[in-house]
Amino acid sequence: MKDAHRLYNNDFQRRGRSWSECLRAAWSWERDAVKVFEEKAARLDAMIAASWKAHNERKEAKTNENWYKGIDSLFLMQWDMEEVTISIVVTN
Repeated sequence: MKDAHRLYNNDFQRRGRSWSECLRAAWSWERDAVKVFEEKAARLDAMIAASWKAHNERKEAKTNENWYKGIDSLFLMQWDMEEVTISIVVTN
């Protein structure tokens, strides 16, 4: 309503419009502003969701990688211990 009054009272912006035309224009501006706000919020929500998904995937990949490295290090440690015992047996 405030926009309609501003439009109607300003001769330069009014351009010969009647009060009802100014009111209709103000309502269409408000509808467009609400639509843009909702689209912006939806895009932001989608970006946040995609960001969390990527974060979780990286975290999962890192966890899996560390888990496999842990298994590999256990096998290597066991293998090294066997080599040490074998080498000790061979040297005796």
